Amino acid sequence: MTSGTRSKGTNYMCIYVIIVVCVIQVSTALDKQTRERIDSFVQQVLECRNVPAMSMAVVGGSEPGDIYARGYGLADLEKNVTADSDTRFAVGSVTKAFTITLLASLLTDSKGQYSWDTPVRDIMGGDFRFADDERTRSATLRDLAAHKMGLYSYILPTIAGLDSSHTDMDYCRRMRYLEPYKSPREPTTQLRTKFIYSNAMYMLLGCVAEKMGGDTYGNLLHKHILEPLNMTSAMLFREVKNWTSPEFAMPYVFYNNSLTRLSTDVAGGLHPFDAAGSLLASGEDMVKWIRYHLGLSRVILADPSLIQQTYQPQFSMGSRSPNGVFKPNFPFSDEPFAYSMGWMTGMYRDFRYTSHNGLVSGYGSELRLYDNAKAGIYVDTSGPMYTDAYLARLATVWFISDLVLGMDPVLNASTACTFPQPFVPAPTPANTSNRFAGKVPLPVPERQAKRAVGQYGHPLFGNVTISKSPSNPQFLHLSFGRLVTSWLGSTPWADPRRPDLLGGTLRGKLWYFLETGPVPFRELGGILYVLFQGEHTSEEKFINLTLRLSINSLQAPITFQRDLMWDDVDLNPVKTPPDCTASAVKLVSSHVIFAISCISTILLRIFV
Repeated sequence: MTSGTRSKGTNYMCIYVIIVVCVIQVSTALDKQTRERIDSFVQQVLECRNVPAMSMAVVGGSEPGDIYARGYGLADLEKNVTADSDTRFAVGSVTKAFTITLLASLLTDSKGQYSWDTPVRDIMGGDFRFADDERTRSATLRDLAAHKMGLYSYILPTIAGLDSSHTDMDYCRRMRYLEPYKSPREPTTQLRTKFIYSNAMYMLLGCVAEKMGGDTYGNLLHKHILEPLNMTSAMLFREVKNWTSPEFAMPYVFYNNSLTRLSTDVAGGLHPFDAAGSLLASGEDMVKWIRYHLGLSRVILADPSLIQQTYQPQFSMGSRSPNGVFKPNFPFSDEPFAYSMGWMTGMYRDFRYTSHNGLVSGYGSELRLYDNAKAGIYVDTSGPMYTDAYLARLATVWFISDLVLGMDPVLNASTACTFPQPFVPAPTPANTSNRFAGKVPLPVPERQAKRAVGQYGHPLFGNVTISKSPSNPQFLHLSFGRLVTSWLGSTPWADPRRPDLLGGTLRGKLWYFLETGPVPFRELGGILYVLFQGEHTSEEKFINLTLRLSINSLQAPITFQRDLMWDDVDLNPVKTPPDCTASAVKLVSSHVIFAISCISTILLRIFV
């Protein structure tokens, strides 16, 4: 055992040895020639895809020489700082696997009191509630971790920079205000019936960890995971004291034919979603993380049986995933087909893998483990966001995967720069035109503007403010959280069914959501749509007014109520209705009146 090994690991060492021995060794060592091939490939991909910097960590097998960590490019273009294996990059949603491993460690410490199938309410306390009684009673840690909750998931709050004066636990206590998903085909989505990827569920898992561990999520993560693994560079966004330090790769987007630096305030604005995506780590750190999950580390963080459960598929992500690559259009297949717990499960060229990716404010990451080969690859880019960065990461992962799995690479430096061509035809100009080109928001009619101005609140996400634009009173100004700002105008052309719809582009530090993405994202991603619904009197006093805010036409809108303030929300405990069937049997002899009442309830449930 190393000095960093936790004492509880000795209880499971014999189990771990068995797991390590039963390996199909198909990988090759990362010898000098292989490393040179990787370096040459990555350098060419970074250049052709306009990637400013990349962090890489490779474990090519179980031998001591099968480790390679490196940085490429410039971590800071303005200061000409070179990226290396110690440069910190944001890993995005790869953080979720850290949160799950932390929970496995805390479950181990509970000595059987809790498991993945423990109801969330048993840990969070009797006053904790979801939106309905069934989820409140039955939803488990496994349901949260595998995105089985069937609750609405929103992008906007995760980038808004919600009020940091409220703690993570303050937000988690309001989880009852996150509603079940609804659609024309599904009036109400039941628990465990629909896969809906949700950062809010991982925010809640962070709170579960705090309840179990009696400390903040950040402190627990360091104590239980980062310190035992000696991941000395890893930290959360909120722990960064100086973003300008050369230890950090700066985030960039490609705009107007050049790389433009983004504000690090955006990356630091993930509160309270830290447990979903706010970790920063270096390539050296990620080698240690990969080795642990491949069973190659002597450090034992949790009961191996609890860790093994996190890799097992829990919920189908649907066939023919939009993130997949399939034959016969391509000479190989790569498809993530199921979500596990903090991980995804997929197949690449007949090799099964465990993986996750991440995207946050310019950074993008990809982590993949081939357990049978004891091989793993991690890459992280600091720009240019969207398609080019995504394809650069995938091409690098595929190339290195082929090398460590002992196969001929499906891509070379040339095809990696043109992918998905020549395998599929290039999009025609008609496919790349912006349907909103030349269309701009119009001045807001005075009566509509008067009706809209005011303060609006959501009991979970906080407040939205609508005011007259200080620079042009014919338009309105919207603010939400610390980062979301937009000017609003009339957009009758956006949806003919809603002539009163207001719209505008994200401004301020989130400007890049509209300006820099691929065409589908430019069309939909950076436009805020606002629809006001409610009643008004003849004296133009507006009552029961709500604001329905969405970041694009595909995202469900969030409803904000006029004049609802954070402190107005009632968080008093609401008792879950008793299980009357059991109560009637237990209490019929001593509490006749209560038993009769419960029996009546049962009859109503049967016949109504």
